[in-house]
Amino acid sequence: MTGTPLGEPGSGQHILHLVSSGAATSRADLVRELGLAPSTVSLRVQELVDAGLLTESGEGASRGGRRPRLLRVAAR
Repeated sequence: MTGTPLGEPGSGQHILHLVSSGAATSRADLVRELGLAPSTVSLRVQELVDAGLLTESGEGASRGGRRPRLLRVAAR
């Protein structure tokens, strides 16, 4: 059997789980958690935003760079 119940690391389902559980609240958090390139994470997050599954709201605290845009699972 391949994969996990959450799908492959970096899959839309896995990203939704990380955001909904609070393990990741920004794209930068997802990059750290998943070990994927920022461009890959950004593309996958944008696909979820476009599908209405994730929303970006407000800005988080800066950690020395640009303030991160916070991710949330969209209300249904």
